[in-house]
Amino acid sequence: MDQPTTSLAMIASAVTLISTVFIIFITALPNIGTSVVNKVSQTITNTSSPPIEHTAYAFSADGTDRFSTTYPNLNLLTGTKNFSNIQPNQGTGFSLDEMLSDPVTQNNVIHVKTTGYAASGKYLALSNHNITSNTINIGTVITVSMKAKGTGNFNWGLETSKIQNITLTGDYVTYSYTTTLQSYNGAFVFYSANTVGGEFWTKDWKVELNSVVTPWMPSASEAQSTDWPTYVGTYTDALQTASTDPTKYFWSKEN
Repeated sequence: MDQPTTSLAMIASAVTLISTVFIIFITALPNIGTSVVNKVSQTITNTSSPPIEHTAYAFSADGTDRFSTTYPNLNLLTGTKNFSNIQPNQGTGFSLDEMLSDPVTQNNVIHVKTTGYAASGKYLALSNHNITSNTINIGTVITVSMKAKGTGNFNWGLETSKIQNITLTGDYVTYSYTTTLQSYNGAFVFYSANTVGGEFWTKDWKVELNSVVTPWMPSASEAQSTDWPTYVGTYTDALQTASTDPTKYFWSKEN
């Protein structure tokens, strides 16, 4: 093949390659454009979203003492600060080892050791509570909660409404569930499920209205001004979820 023919062949190949690249670019251009438009639109949306004010509550000026993003509801149970109404089962397999005091809230903590099943199945029961027809209607949505740690498998909850099965760990966990009130006669109970030789600590028993767990509070007849959070913190950003870092909030004392 002579030189002119070779040059023409190379030019033809180059033209074909350029045409192919151009076709690919033209085909992809709408997608690239759409992506850019979407990105710009998202950026505009994010920067133009109205600010959201977040609120938290605490018992200290720096927000670290009992920090919470929910305001506490009153307790429908009475006697949960010192467990004055508790009815321990001192039968076989059960030992109410000691009553301790929480160093932060000063609430009593029940420490129980078990070597078998209690005769009636219940280790602890609190039936003298404030859940009556004067305070709540049957069928009302309630949330039941408590804190516990230890070893073993246990059942707990509000009898006649719902009982929950849990396996305890070495750290305090807030256990809770939402249900509807079925009877005024149900006691708040804690008892063994299928564990022999377990041990547990429990505190902050609570039944409250609605479907959200809020920090422990005494009942309306027992609450003092010092039981309510004394500081409120706020900050603003564009996020829906509030931070759990107290340092992000600007704290002021409640009036």
